[in-house]
Amino acid sequence: MELVRAIKVIWPNAIHLLCRFHISQNIMRALASSLRANLSEFMNEFWRVGSIEEIDEFELEFSTLKSKWQAAESYLRVLEGKKKQWAFAYTHNNFVAGVSSTQRQEMGNGQIKSALLSNSSLLRIIDGFDAVKTRSRDKLSQASLSTKFAPASMDPLINDALHIMTNYAQVLLKAESGMSLSYTCVAHASKDEGYFLISHKDFPKKFRVVSLSIRTIEQSTCSCRKAIWLGIVCRHMLCCFRHNNIFSCPVSMFNRRWRKVCKTVDIQSVFIDTALATRPSSEGTTEDQRLSELTALTKPILQRSIGTESTFQLYKASLIVLGETIERHLQTSHRALSDLEEDIVWNPLTARCKGRPKVGNKRYISMAQQLQSKKKQRGVECSSCGQQGHNARTCKKFDYLPFDSAE
Repeated sequence: MELVRAIKVIWPNAIHLLCRFHISQNIMRALASSLRANLSEFMNEFWRVGSIEEIDEFELEFSTLKSKWQAAESYLRVLEGKKKQWAFAYTHNNFVAGVSSTQRQEMGNGQIKSALLSNSSLLRIIDGFDAVKTRSRDKLSQASLSTKFAPASMDPLINDALHIMTNYAQVLLKAESGMSLSYTCVAHASKDEGYFLISHKDFPKKFRVVSLSIRTIEQSTCSCRKAIWLGIVCRHMLCCFRHNNIFSCPVSMFNRRWRKVCKTVDIQSVFIDTALATRPSSEGTTEDQRLSELTALTKPILQRSIGTESTFQLYKASLIVLGETIERHLQTSHRALSDLEEDIVWNPLTARCKGRPKVGNKRYISMAQQLQSKKKQRGVECSSCGQQGHNARTCKKFDYLPFDSAE
């Protein structure tokens, strides 16, 4: 509860939903002793009711469920109080990207558990986390590479959207486009103009209602609400578009989270973008970006060069020559910079120069003059003690008392 309260304070606009996987676990833990052999049947019926799309139908079916399963009525009342956080009829009024559980975190937990044992040492635990991180990074790199290539489609209705969407969203959209060919579209007789009934060819009595506005296509809606909770135009709307001779689906109808420009920039993205020449030049970039670009360019060459001994020796010699060239370039640049600093004419108004300073009465001595003075002092022999390195004025052999303290 404290975590829920903190999220409401930090992210007040966030929507708190419950994980269906953990709801199933809690139901089995709470009702296993009372339902016993009927637990599996109850779970199937519970999730059938939870997947109902219309709110009125869900309320009616849930009441029937409570009356049928008297042994689970008390726990069903607890879940009924949180129905807006797990029931399909309520949760799918928001964009959830098709996710109904904490599957991403559970996947990470599963990978960590598979890499560790109950008696693992601290070193083993660290190695296990590193292995999970490496596998996740490789998957991200592969997904980033796949996203760069927009797959061709024979359907001009979705071509514009495919070029701006991520790889996963492209797969979903192409599947919806293919299934939309199996649906039929007819005008709704009992409603005003702009409403259409979309039904499958094999199930003509089951239909969805699509509201279409020719002038503002972006505001079209479907009773399945997939365009809201999944963020991708559904098969019913695509079928309706074809029926009304709309040859291009507006890009604004897709949720911005499925677009490539919304993806965060990470090291894997830099590798892929550089290899495909989709990044700008390295002028003005940081050291990390330049390192990433060079790594992305040299990695494929390195992989091709280890196939045979001759190719390996050629690549090795080329790297040695390249290293020597870079070293000479750095030395030349350093000498040129030193010569430039010696020959440069400094602004007398801002640069510090020799001579008497503007404030005070001490003469400014350069570093070279100070070194010369120290060299001279090292060669002077003290007249008091006969040693070198100091003079009689700084000699410590004789300690002179002040006049007022002498006897």
